[in-house]
This record gives sequence, C-alpha cells and structure tokens, in this order.
Amino acid sequence: MRKFLAIFSMVILSLAAAHAAPNATIFGGYQYTRFGDSTVFANGNGLFSGTALNANGWNAALTAGFNGWLGVRADVGAAYPNNFDFYTYTFGPEVSVHLPIIRPFAHALFGVARVSSSGIVR
Repeated sequence: MRKFLAIFSMVILSLAAAHAAPNATIFGGYQYTRFGDSTVFANGNGLFSGTALNANGWNAALTAGFNGWLGVRADVGAAYPNNFDFYTYTFGPEVSVHLPIIRPFAHALFGVARVSSSGIVR
C-alpha cells in the first residue's frame, strides 16, 4: 500500500509540475560547426576540392522566465577546428506559448564571437 501511495503521489506531483510555469530552463549539448565555403569546385588539375573546416564543440544555454510566456536567454558555445578556437556569446529575449503537447518559442539573440589561435585573440 505504501508503494502505491508513493507512486500515486509522484504522478500527481509530476502532473502539477508539468502545468507550472518554469522559472528557468537549462540546456547543454554537442555542437557541430562547418566553417568556410561549403561549395565544391574544380581546381586546375580537374579535381574537386572545398575550402570548408569541420569542428566539434559544445553549447550551453540558460533561459530565465519572468512569467509564463516571456524570458531572457543567455547562450554560449564553442567550436574547436584544427588551428583555432571559436567562441560565441549571445543574449536576448525569448517568448513562448504553452500548448498541451509542445511549447514553441521564438528568440532574438545578440552577441559577439571570439576567435583565438595559439594564444592570439582576434
């Protein structure tokens, strides 16, 4: 009987939490970035080559909600190609709509990017 009450209580609390407006949303994940020209062209030898760089990295974001539909978002990311490091820092407002199954959102992010190579920051 105790197990049943514990499970029943957890289900009720989960349903109540699902309908509450979130105060904060945290995201973290993997990032794949492709730098450069993604077109392919024929060089003088009749071979095809491209000028793009592939990079692996990470991304993290925090959204602080003011109410059920308006919040502010901070998004930070990094990509690490072979010869340099690329960092982005963006911030901005986010609006969302609470629907029964999904929560669509839109945001406008503004910020800066930083490139560093062997200790040289540009």
